[in-house]
Amino acid sequence: MRPKTWAGTSIVGVLFGATFKLLMKVIVMPLLGAPPINRAYHYLAGNTGAMPGMILLTIVVPGFGEETVYRGYMFERRGKLFGASIWAKVFVVLITSVSFASLHYGEQGFQEWSRP
Repeated sequence: MRPKTWAGTSIVGVLFGATFKLLMKVIVMPLLGAPPINRAYHYLAGNTGAMPGMILLTIVVPGFGEETVYRGYMFERRGKLFGASIWAKVFVVLITSVSFASLHYGEQGFQEWSRP
């Protein structure tokens, strides 16, 4: 299915993303007890010298590395290991997602639990 216009699709996507972010910050995050500021990355506020390296580390490297390893290699290997049934696919998605999330837990997880 192709969108009728890329401009319209882009506008809807940006509006959806902004609304989702607002709902997460205002409703969901406070209900989970998350702090309003992510302390792991707060040092970047106003720190223009750190931004080029952070852009590389948060956009370029993960975009290639994580997607290649998790979506490419791990899905494919685990798919062959567990088979092609719907339950095998669900299991592969779950274990790949848990292993992916576990790598990010220390710096992006629940702040109270991940700090020494």
